Amino acid sequence: MSDAISAEVKALIMQLSARDAARREHARAELIELGGSEVTRALMVELNDPRSYVRWEAAKCLCAISDPTAAAALAVHLDDDDPDVRWLAAEALAQLGDDGLTATLTGAIRLATSRDYCRAAHHVFHEYQRRGKRVHLMTSLMQACVGPQPALSLPVEAFRALFQLQGKVPAPIAC
Repeated sequence: MSDAISAEVKALIMQLSARDAARREHARAELIELGGSEVTRALMVELNDPRSYVRWEAAKCLCAISDPTAAAALAVHLDDDDPDVRWLAAEALAQLGDDGLTATLTGAIRLATSRDYCRAAHHVFHEYQRRGKRVHLMTSLMQACVGPQPALSLPVEAFRALFQLQGKVPAPIAC
């Protein structure tokens, strides 16, 4: 399969940066309807656009498309400068199930020093729990996000949760 993006997808992606909100909304609807790996890859690139409204449009599309290959790219944007982009990234990750959870946990190990990341990760965990998935695990992760020192507690809880997701038991952490 080629990494080249079709002219149709390129044109729609370009419309996501239009000043006119109606044009962006139309492009978003078309991209969501098209879906597929080509659209997902193109949208993942747009998540890095310097304009927050373009990142928002890309995150909104990815949330609707719900392609697990976007999980890692979305997890990075739990620390986006724009709170609306963070929120949409969290929504998308929660929809992705274990793929989204794994990406969020992996990111938490590296980015727990960011308050924005912790808040957005909390949203992922809360949504996951609200959907009745891994309720006990989500409770400890949410507590780590809002505790007195999430930069210390969240990476440890994320590490434990990753092991549990893989069906392994982590070795005790020596002090």
